[in-house]
Amino acid sequence: MTDAGQDSRSPQLEMLVPGGEPPRKPAVVYGPFAMNTRQELYKASVDYRARRLGSIPAQPDLVHDVL
Repeated sequence: MTDAGQDSRSPQLEMLVPGGEPPRKPAVVYGPFAMNTRQELYKASVDYRARRLGSIPAQPDLVHDVL
């Protein structure tokens, strides 16, 4: 369904609006990592550098040229 005021260049626009109570836990943030404790943050950083966080293999049919 297209809204009359929606830009015609992107008629399939979808939006996710999260809701709910905010988490009541401490947060420690460094770079791309967000954890609950400094120890968890350190372990995530070490695991990242050791390449233990896994990866998602590229699918050629989903890769598009930007130009």
